[in-house]
Amino acid sequence: MKRRQIAIGIGISALISASLLSAPTALATSHALSPNMNPPYAHGSITGAGPHSGVRLVLVAWPDSSAMAKIRVGQTKRLQVLGSATSSSSGKYTIRSSVVLSKGIHNLEVLARSSVAVGAFSFPRKVIGRAGALVAVDSSAATGPVTVNIRMRALPRSEVPAVPDPGICLAIIKKTRELGKRLVKVAGLYSTEFPASMKLNYSSGSTTTVGVGVGIEGENGSFEAGGTFTETNSSKVLFPGESDETGRDMQTQYTWGIYRLSCGLMPQVTPERLAGGDNEPHGWIPATAGTNCTHYNPGGGLNRTTGTAGTFSAGVDLKKVIGINLSAQSGYTKQVAITYKFPQGGYLCGTDDIPTFAKWDVMDPSPGNVGQPG
Repeated sequence: MKRRQIAIGIGISALISASLLSAPTALATSHALSPNMNPPYAHGSITGAGPHSGVRLVLVAWPDSSAMAKIRVGQTKRLQVLGSATSSSSGKYTIRSSVVLSKGIHNLEVLARSSVAVGAFSFPRKVIGRAGALVAVDSSAATGPVTVNIRMRALPRSEVPAVPDPGICLAIIKKTRELGKRLVKVAGLYSTEFPASMKLNYSSGSTTTVGVGVGIEGENGSFEAGGTFTETNSSKVLFPGESDETGRDMQTQYTWGIYRLSCGLMPQVTPERLAGGDNEPHGWIPATAGTNCTHYNPGGGLNRTTGTAGTFSAGVDLKKVIGINLSAQSGYTKQVAITYKFPQGGYLCGTDDIPTFAKWDVMDPSPGNVGQPG
């Protein structure tokens, strides 16, 4: 299918003016340090369109959902710059943050710009401790710097502007389009037995990690996956329970927008905030192995609150808008939990591990199944 082109113009001079009027300031909940005092936040290599040496990179933090909600189409905003670097002759770089972020989850992004190409990659991290250590938001809780290999994309010659210093406007974003509310898959409920009882709890404090799409102005069907952001919600979505033999994809709505970044040269599709609502379309019941099953007597069950759910590769349907779908994934916590109850007894089976650690779980009358339509 031919991907659709999204073309939104923006003046480079307007971005430069906006950045000069809005000098970078640290958030009230962060404080500045010498760059060498902090461990590296991101490192990696430059790939794709050359040159790979001398590429200017900045690490930025995006606003939280409450601040994103205030940005209107046509408005510009300077992202918080955490650190910067220039790639070496071998195309490698390391960015150390000069700012200690507040505790909690932050959506970070590395922006890259050469004289003829741009690149970007987004990733969420949780900040813990007084020193501002970074931890992965998934169940691995991996620590240390994030490896971010930036794929540079060549700009059409007509789009290569005469900007004296990309650092002036590299971290300025401008909202150019509202995409409105879009359904996002946040969980799956699967059962091959009847009766069954399954219910999703998606409460305040829940987090869902969704894909970010980046593109190039002037390229037809230019959008591609460019990392992920994690949305932390302050409201509870009430999903209905399921009580039959079924496969259901649990969906709720988030708002989305298109923003231009990297001196106005790169459009990015970004999630903004939870809108709510519920939708439960039929989904494929995944296969499980008998060795990954645990038995429950009548009246027994499990409240799943640990581990990380599998990733829905088409968790956000945006193909008709930008030519691709984006991913979605939720972690099992007290805020994103699934309760399974067995009225007549049965087995709870994990797709790739035991039920308390598997990506997805299936209620089965016997150990394991080969997968089937919901």
